[in-house]
Amino acid sequence: MQTAIRFFLYSLLVLIILIWIGLGLLNPSHLRAPLSAWVEQQTGLPLTIDKLDYNPLYPNIVLAEGIKLGEVLTADKIYLEVAEGSWFQRRLVIRHLDLVRPRLTLKDGQSWPSLPLAQLKVEDLNLTELALHWPDGQLGGVSLHLGNWQPVQDGQWQPLQQLGLTGRIGRLRWHNLQLADLELDGQWQANRLQLDHLSGKGLDGRFDLQQLTWDPAQASLQAQSARLEGNRLDLDHAPQVLPVRQLQLGQLTLEDISLSQASAHRALNRFHGQLNQLNWQAGNRPQLRLKGQADELAWGSLWHLEQPKGQLELNAGDSSPFRLDAGLWQGQLSLAGQLEADGQTLTLERATLDKGRLELPADWRQQLTGWPRVQLRRLDVGQLNLISFDDALPLSLKGGELFATDLLLDEQGLHRAGERARLEASWLELAYGGLVGRQGELAAEWQADDLKLKQLTTQLQGGQLSASGQWSTAADGQQALQLSWQPADLQQVSALWQPSYPFDGKGQLQLDLQAQGNSWAQIGSSLSGQVSLTVNDGFLEGIALDQALDDLLQQKTLPEPTPWSTLLTQLPKGDTAFNPSRLQLTAQAGRLSLAGSAASSITHLLAWQGGVDLAKGQWDLQWALLDSRYCPALTARLSGPLAEPSLQVAESQGCQPWRVTPVTYPPQGRQSKLRP
Repeated sequence: MQTAIRFFLYSLLVLIILIWIGLGLLNPSHLRAPLSAWVEQQTGLPLTIDKLDYNPLYPNIVLAEGIKLGEVLTADKIYLEVAEGSWFQRRLVIRHLDLVRPRLTLKDGQSWPSLPLAQLKVEDLNLTELALHWPDGQLGGVSLHLGNWQPVQDGQWQPLQQLGLTGRIGRLRWHNLQLADLELDGQWQANRLQLDHLSGKGLDGRFDLQQLTWDPAQASLQAQSARLEGNRLDLDHAPQVLPVRQLQLGQLTLEDISLSQASAHRALNRFHGQLNQLNWQAGNRPQLRLKGQADELAWGSLWHLEQPKGQLELNAGDSSPFRLDAGLWQGQLSLAGQLEADGQTLTLERATLDKGRLELPADWRQQLTGWPRVQLRRLDVGQLNLISFDDALPLSLKGGELFATDLLLDEQGLHRAGERARLEASWLELAYGGLVGRQGELAAEWQADDLKLKQLTTQLQGGQLSASGQWSTAADGQQALQLSWQPADLQQVSALWQPSYPFDGKGQLQLDLQAQGNSWAQIGSSLSGQVSLTVNDGFLEGIALDQALDDLLQQKTLPEPTPWSTLLTQLPKGDTAFNPSRLQLTAQAGRLSLAGSAASSITHLLAWQGGVDLAKGQWDLQWALLDSRYCPALTARLSGPLAEPSLQVAESQGCQPWRVTPVTYPPQGRQSKLRP
C-alpha cells in the first residue's frame, strides 16, 4: 500500500509540473494539443484535457478540468498555484494544489515517473474524493490535506521525508483487510509515519489509536494508547496486516471483542478488558499485562469456560503469573499459577473445581495433544460428576472428591513433580465397565521410586473391598499388594475381563502377594504370598464340563497328550454349574502351587496339585477327578510352556484320598466306582 501511495504522488507531481511548464502567455486552448503531445513523449502515456483555464495576468495559477493520463490517472479538476520557481536552479514551490475526484489505477511492474527538478515543495495540497486501485487493494472516498510536503531534495525523490497530513479515508481494502471511515491527523517525518490520532471501523467494530508511529524500515509499530470495540475476528481467515517485527503499546482497551477459529474449535466471545505495557519483537515471547473477562471461552468440546475472569502478566525471560476464575462443566473453576520461562510448562500453584458435571467426549485424548506440560502443586476437586462417551474408557463417577499435590502431567503420562506427591479421593459411586463401587475412599503417596497405596476401600457390587500395596520403579524395588473382597461378585469381574468363557458366582477373595524388581520377568521369578478364593453358586458358560467328564470316564482307551488350545475346541458346548469351590494358591520364589484347590460341579469333583513355575515359564499342574471316597478315578498332568501346554490323562492306581476341605463331593454324584 505504501508503494501505491508513493506512485500516486509521483504521477500527480509529474502531471502538475508538466502542465505548469507548458503554460505561458499563450491562449490555453491552443496549448492542449502540443502539451498533450509533449507529456506523452515524456511519460509514454496519452494526456487529454477537456478544459484549461489560464490568465496571462496571473501566470502562476492554472485550472484544468477533465484530465486523463492514459489508463492510469483521471481527475475532474486540478487547481494549481505556483509560489515561485527558478528553472536555472531547477527549483519549484507550489503554494496551493487542489485535486477533485482523482482516480489512480496501478498495475504490477508500473514504471516510476521522473522530474527535471532539484527541489520541489508543496505548501498546501487538498485531495477530494480520491480513489486509488492497485493489485493488492484499493482506497476510496479519500479526502486529505497535506502540508509542507517536500517530495524532492537535491534531485532525489524523498516523498516520505517531510509531510503533514490530515483527513478522512472512506474505505480501505488491503489483501483481505477491510477498513472504513478512517480519520487521521499526523505527519510523515524522516520516513516514519507519526499520527496523533487514527480511528475508524473494521472487523465489525471500531478502533481508535493515539500517538501512533510506524517505521517501515524497522518494521516497527508503536502506540501510546488504543481502543478496540465490538470487533469480530475469524482466525482461520485473519487479515494480513503490516509486516510488524517490533510492537510497543502502552495501553489497549478492549470492549466486546470476539475471536473464533472453527478449524480448531476455539472461540472467545465478548471479551472486555485492558492490555498494558505490550512489548514484542519477532522471535521472542511478548511482554504484556492483561486483565479482563468474557462471556465464554471454548477450546474444543472439552473445555468450555463460562464467564471467565482473570489476569496475566507475560514476561519475556521469566515465569509469567496468571489467575483465572470461570464456570466449567456446570461447576466453578479457579486457577492460579504461572507459565514457566521455557514456555512449555504450566505450573498450577492452586487449582480448584467445585460441582463440575463433565461429559468426556470420545476424542478427549486428541483434544489434550499440543498442550504444555502441567505441574499441579495443589488440586482440589469437590462434588464432581463424570460420564465417559469413550468406549475405551467405560467410566462414570458421582460425588467425586479429589485432593492431589505435586504431580506432573505430560504426553507420556502422570509423574511425580516434587519429593513427595499425595493423592486422596472419595466417591459416592464409581463405575468402570460392569464394576460399580460405592462409598469409596483412596489414599496414595508417591515418593522417590515408590508409589504406595495406603488405603483403598469401597462397597463393590454388594461386597466390601479393601486394598493396600506398593509399586516401585527401581530395579530392585519391592512390590506388594494386599486385597480383600467379601463377598465378591464374579459376574462383574467376568464382564470387565470379557474372557472366552464367561463365569459367574459369589465368593470371598483374599490376596497377599510380594515381589521384587520392576519388570514382569523379575516380578514373576520373585513372586511370593497367597491367594484364596472361595466361590458359591459358580457358573461357567461355553463348556459342558460334566458331559465332557462323563464321556472321558466311558472311554476304554484314554486320549493321547493333547495341546491345551486344541482340547478346548474339542470340549462339548454348554454350561457348567458349580457347588462350593475353592482356589488356594501359594507362591514362593516364583513357583505357584494350587495344592488344596478343588471345584465341585453338579455330578463331579475336581482337585488340583502342583502349579506353575513363573521363573522357568513352565506348567507342572496335576488334575484329579475324585470319587465319593475322594480318591482319584482319573488323573491328568498339564505341562509345557506357559503359552501352549499339553494335557496327559492317566488311570489312577489305588486309592489315596486327596484333602479338599471344605469342598465336598456333590450329592448328585455317582456313589459307586466312576470307571467301569
